[in-house]
Amino acid sequence: MHNYLSNIPTIVECTGEEYQVLYVIEEQPTNIVGGCTYKEWKNKSKFQVEPIYILTQVYMMDILSYINEKSPLNEGDLINLQREIREHSLSILKHHLSSGSLSQI
Repeated sequence: MHNYLSNIPTIVECTGEEYQVLYVIEEQPTNIVGGCTYKEWKNKSKFQVEPIYILTQVYMMDILSYINEKSPLNEGDLINLQREIREHSLSILKHHLSSGSLSQI
């Protein structure tokens, strides 16, 4: 499986009760930005050890277009890329929360 997102710089921001994982590609004349929005699941059970984060929004069209421009994608690539977006963005969020390096807005 190809890692399309691993080399794209990320920023994690907190706005109220939402967390945004932003992907930013610095290109001239403007930056290419996409991201995923998460909310923490508040209804915890006594068996739940870790927080659960719900993916509520994905806005990666510009990033997907950029990736497709650099290396044309086929249908199989898009299916894998959808999974990679969910898994990669959640791992980035969890890493930032555990390290305490979250940007507050």
